[in-house]
Amino acid sequence: PTVLHLIRHGQADHNLHEDYDLPDTSLTPEGEQQSLALAYKIPNISSITCIYASPMRRTLQTALLTFRGVLHLRPDLRIIALPELQETSDFACDTGSSLAQLRLEFKSEPVDLSRLFEGWNDKKEGRFRPTTDLTEQRAGEARKIIRDEAEGTVAIVAHGGVNHYFTEDWEGSSSGSGTGWKNCEYRTYKF
Repeated sequence: PTVLHLIRHGQADHNLHEDYDLPDTSLTPEGEQQSLALAYKIPNISSITCIYASPMRRTLQTALLTFRGVLHLRPDLRIIALPELQETSDFACDTGSSLAQLRLEFKSEPVDLSRLFEGWNDKKEGRFRPTTDLTEQRAGEARKIIRDEAEGTVAIVAHGGVNHYFTEDWEGSSSGSGTGWKNCEYRTYKF
């Protein structure tokens, strides 16, 4: 990509009261409004050629709302759900829904779930366990996938924690919320 817009999802149910036991949370009404407003903040949003998102409800919902105008104008464009972009902890709120559940929930939306597999959301065993080494490794894998596949202007909708690993920028990561990224914040990188 030549331009990359990295985005943290809008406010979700678990963000309201820091209730990390809520599974794969959805956006709050405030998070929906943040996502809609973000569409007006991203410069040249219509030039986006590729959209990736963590395969969790709040990130997919953020992407669908933020880019709905672009998706409407470009029916061939899909939001690619990339498991490497899922959040870094094994709390219920950071553990994704099953592939079957996501297929059902997003069946009529322009979301490509083909990169997911049974067990993509297993945080107890395998490569998505929340260890520093594995998280650094999958952030590197995500960077490589996007570098190899995407051209032009790319958008990525992910999470505050994984965004630090993806960018290797740790500013604000030791704050009380564990991230220096606000809900629906975006940062642009040019190459």
